[in-house]
Amino acid sequence: MVTIDVNGRALAVELGATILAVLKKHNIRVPSLCNMDELRPTGSCRLCVVELENPHKLVPSCSYPVAEGMRIHTHSPWVLETRKTIIELLLADHPDD
Repeated sequence: MVTIDVNGRALAVELGATILAVLKKHNIRVPSLCNMDELRPTGSCRLCVVELENPHKLVPSCSYPVAEGMRIHTHSPWVLETRKTIIELLLADHPDD
């Protein structure tokens, strides 16, 4: 078990679990498109992106494992703007305009 911080809330979680699995377990909603229980996580759609504080970066929560001391933000302005851009890019090339 490791301790992480999600949106200011301390959580004790299983080492090696993905961020998305931990969030789902604790009823913290993060959108995803490509994540399916039957398939290995790929992080290909990037819609489940979350912000890490240290190092300060965005990561796909479906394929990124938790680590001790992580500080995660699921709905920061940076995350929300990135998700919006991802959806716009997906729709820009949609065949049924």
